[in-house]
Amino acid sequence: MSDAFVKPPDHYHRDLDIKGNAELIAAKYLQVKTGQSFDVCLDFVKKETSDNGLFPLAPKHLKVLRKDQNQDRVKDVYSIDKILGIATHEKAALTGNMCVYSSNENIPCSTANYINDKLNLRASIKEKEKIAEQEGNKLLAMTCNNGQTAAKLLNNSVSGARVSPYNPLHLKTAHSSLTSTTMLSVSYSNSSTERFLSGNRHYYNLSVTIDAILSVTLNTDYRALEATVVKYRLYIPNTSDVFKSIKRCSKFYWKNTHWDDELIDIINGLTDLEKCAFLYTGDFFNLSKHNPDFVRGLLFEGIQPADTNRDIDSDAIVKSADADIIALCSVLCSEFLTGTIPAKIKATNPEQYKYFACTILDVCNYMNKYSDLFSTLFATVNMPLMISEFPNSIRRSVMGSDTDSNMFTVQEWIVWLFGKVIFSIESTKIAQLLCYLVSEVTAHSLISLSRQLGVKDKELYRLKMKSEFSFAIYGRANKAKHYATLMTSREGNVFSTPKFEIKGVGLKDSKIPKSIIGRLEEEFIYLFTKITNNKGIDIYLLLQRIANLEHSIMEDLNKGDIQYLSMVKIANKEAYKKPMASKYMHYDLWQNVYEKKFGSVGAPPYQCVKISTTLINKTSIEKWIAASDSSYRNELEEWLIRNNKTSLKMLLVPLELFKTGLPKEFSDLIDKRKIISELISGYYTLLEIIGFYVRNESTSILLMDDIEYRPEYGLPGDELK
Repeated sequence: MSDAFVKPPDHYHRDLDIKGNAELIAAKYLQVKTGQSFDVCLDFVKKETSDNGLFPLAPKHLKVLRKDQNQDRVKDVYSIDKILGIATHEKAALTGNMCVYSSNENIPCSTANYINDKLNLRASIKEKEKIAEQEGNKLLAMTCNNGQTAAKLLNNSVSGARVSPYNPLHLKTAHSSLTSTTMLSVSYSNSSTERFLSGNRHYYNLSVTIDAILSVTLNTDYRALEATVVKYRLYIPNTSDVFKSIKRCSKFYWKNTHWDDELIDIINGLTDLEKCAFLYTGDFFNLSKHNPDFVRGLLFEGIQPADTNRDIDSDAIVKSADADIIALCSVLCSEFLTGTIPAKIKATNPEQYKYFACTILDVCNYMNKYSDLFSTLFATVNMPLMISEFPNSIRRSVMGSDTDSNMFTVQEWIVWLFGKVIFSIESTKIAQLLCYLVSEVTAHSLISLSRQLGVKDKELYRLKMKSEFSFAIYGRANKAKHYATLMTSREGNVFSTPKFEIKGVGLKDSKIPKSIIGRLEEEFIYLFTKITNNKGIDIYLLLQRIANLEHSIMEDLNKGDIQYLSMVKIANKEAYKKPMASKYMHYDLWQNVYEKKFGSVGAPPYQCVKISTTLINKTSIEKWIAASDSSYRNELEEWLIRNNKTSLKMLLVPLELFKTGLPKEFSDLIDKRKIISELISGYYTLLEIIGFYVRNESTSILLMDDIEYRPEYGLPGDELK
């Protein structure tokens, strides 16, 4: 990790003085509003918030459970000040759910040591998996993947055991502490990424916005900032610039013009350097917006070819590089590292290996060259505020996240730099450089969080959220956990052939026939390949192909074809508590109504074809009876009356009697639109991913309604001729 972002342990300080910081914020507000000196305002705030003042800050009290000398839990009442004081003076851990834990150094914890061992084991196995994957050793890669998964599950099992009161590892607060910590880590990562890449800050009301302004201006090293501004000739923002940046964030949440007046009044009270501090701190987007030539030059400088005209110890340089730099430099050297690894080229091509080492050295020199800029603006104590509310924020760059991942896009940066979305060696290198900078910002944020939680120096750098995967395309659907990706690299392994991956039940439903779901994957790959080859998508061709597939399914259903229908089993009567309210009812219907015409099926168990029907109300039932064959019409009516059926949305007909197709009596009842909608659901998700929305819940809209069947255009997944 770069020293510009990640500092030594003594750089990170814990600050739990809530009251003291509140007084500083209030004093800064008064200074900005009145023009009085900060010291005068601070004295006034301290006087008026004292016990004898107009606004005494009486500490809140909480009911707590503490452990006594025998380690038994005892009910008590503590003030918040006391809880924070204990955490500060005893150097104890304080989690997001307000639990205070003694450190592992003071009271050794066997499970903490166990988890650390498994984390180290998993890291070593994943490294072996990475090497095996690049060497093409699929068996070893799969074995390593299973091994690292096993190590992860063993660690996760500790969390589960803590929840259960029926084992020695039970600890009631542990799981909520873990959950709150992971929520903090992912929220800080996401929020820092949003601010860095998009200038997007969670200003959901006036108070939070003002606090953000005052907090940043209070906690800035102005000597370092002034030196940075002068050295790089950075633009000095004015009131309008700052106000517009705030409104760009707040417009998602409020439009109160009276609040605008208050904001402008506060911004006017800031000095030029304070405006710089607020606008540029943690914000690469606004830095680029107001200093476009400088930032363009900065980024392109970071991907220049390496200087190999020097004597170096290649092995020493490669071994000294951390995983993030290796990942960046592997992409910067993708011309010869694609499909292989540095260890291989060391033996086969020493010159390329030296080039790789020189690239690492150049990146390190690059980061050192601009370390004052990165450190002053992006590695500060100014973390995002009100992180507890961040899950409700509207985002611009972060596309998704999990407890240990931060998925973001740099697409808008590519558009800004190249004028459009473009896939090239140069744009890929720029994207990877941006990802590297984000990973460094994230690292600094998580270290700052760890220190605030009370993590000791030894484990201060443990919490990580590195950029593991790079995707040329990440197509996200509206439905949760449904997406399709084209992975180009993983932890420095640059793939010779991008890996396509699809996630979500709706996109890979095993119940849908292979002839449909397989074509969906082929169509995804076809479209993604066109995009990465900088070719446009023919949306009309795609719509025509999907409509053709719908027409062909409809034609088969009209013929009574059962290939698109689900199969279910009717068990014997004893298997159901209420047989006539279960699948068994359909056997009773068959036996009393249809057996005479279509033949006996014998007693259950047996397999059935499941038919979703249009018999959704009393009117449709009456029409069904009237249109039924006279040989069983009376029996059908009697059965429906006897069982009080005013609708019958599903029918189960014996598979063994209709393997070659359903007779018209049943095929006419099929809710064909519903079946088509379910079968084609993944294709409509594909359309949503590329920005074309047509689906609705009632299935009243299908593409085939407006697009006639044109066989010459083929079906999804067909190659163009």
